[in-house]
Amino acid sequence: MFQNNNQEIIREIAAENLKNHRLRNVMAVLAITLTTLLITVVCTAGIGISSAMQRGTDITPGPMSDGAIAASQEQYEEIAELEQVQWADYVRPAVVGNLRNKETVGINTAVLAPGGGFYEEQSVELLDGAFPETADEIAVSATLAERFGQPSKAGWELLMKAIVLENGVQTEKEITMTVSGIVESPIRYLQDTYE
Repeated sequence: MFQNNNQEIIREIAAENLKNHRLRNVMAVLAITLTTLLITVVCTAGIGISSAMQRGTDITPGPMSDGAIAASQEQYEEIAELEQVQWADYVRPAVVGNLRNKETVGINTAVLAPGGGFYEEQSVELLDGAFPETADEIAVSATLAERFGQPSKAGWELLMKAIVLENGVQTEKEITMTVSGIVESPIRYLQDTYE
C-alpha cells in the first residue's frame, strides 16, 4: 500500500556523483572511445595486410606468371646465361596498348611476339591448328575467337585494329593475320577483363 523504493533519492545521488567526479567520467568515456578506435584500427589493418599478402603470393595464370623483366635483347642474352635462370625467352609486344576492335572494347588485350620455347614453357594448351611460325600468323584463345564470332578452329582471317610503332611514330593500322592456332585461355574465368 505504501510502497517506496527510493527511486528519487537514487537519481539525486547519481546526479550528485556525476557532478562531483566530472574528470573521472570524462576519462572513462575517453578510455572507452580510444579502446573502440584501437580495436577497429587493429582489425582493419589485419584484414588489409592479410588480403595484400594473399594477393601478393597468388600465382597469376598465363603468360609471364613466373616473372617478367623489361630488357633489351643484349640484357636478355645475359640473363638467359645466368645459372639461376632455368628458362628465359624474349617476348616483344607486337602492338602498343590494347586492340581497338569493337569486339575487344572494355577488356585488356595483349598481342605478344614470343620466341622459340615460350608456348611450351608457359604450358599453353593448343586446341586446334599450330603455333605461329611466320609474321602474318597468330594464335588466339578460344575466348577471343568467341568474341569475334568465329569457331574455335584455325584458318580464319583476323583483322586487328591496333597502334604500332613505325620509325618511332605511333600509327593506328588495320592488320590482317591468319589464325594459325586456337589455344585454351588459362584465364577463361577472367575473359571479360583480360584476353
